Amino acid sequence: MNKTVFFNKFRRLFGFVLTISLLGNVFAASAQNARVSIKMENVPISQVIKEIENQTRYLFINKGVDTKNKVSINAVQKTIQDVLAQLFAGTEIAYRIDESYIILTKKNDAGNPVSVTGKIRDAKGNPIVGASILVQGTTIGVSSDADGAFALPVPPPRSGQTAGNQFYRL
Repeated sequence: MNKTVFFNKFRRLFGFVLTISLLGNVFAASAQNARVSIKMENVPISQVIKEIENQTRYLFINKGVDTKNKVSINAVQKTIQDVLAQLFAGTEIAYRIDESYIILTKKNDAGNPVSVTGKIRDAKGNPIVGASILVQGTTIGVSSDADGAFALPVPPPRSGQTAGNQFYRL
């Protein structure tokens, strides 16, 4: 095969791949700037969600949220962020946009730490003195006292942090 023919084919293939990847970025960016027009009065949140799904490429993931509450919304050519902020204002619903998904969760009191208390004991039921108790993924911790008791303030999770349940038998 002639070198010039090979380089011409390679250049065309490279140009094609580059064009496709640039178009993919343009389409992804346009999804975040999607404009929505909705005018509904006294309808369940679930009906508004269906209309948003019809007008955009977003899909909703409901994680235990009640969407039967009735709302009224009037949005003309608003961004998805503006519409969601208006839709969920004054409700106990929190949302997060993750690529082409909108994840609905219940709002929690993220401003207050939770206190976890307990007693550390060995297999025979005797208290373990000086055991270290740490919040997973942080440097926050305490040691158990002479009775094996501890009280640990656990901060609310940060954005993007997941909670994990791990139990260790001593």
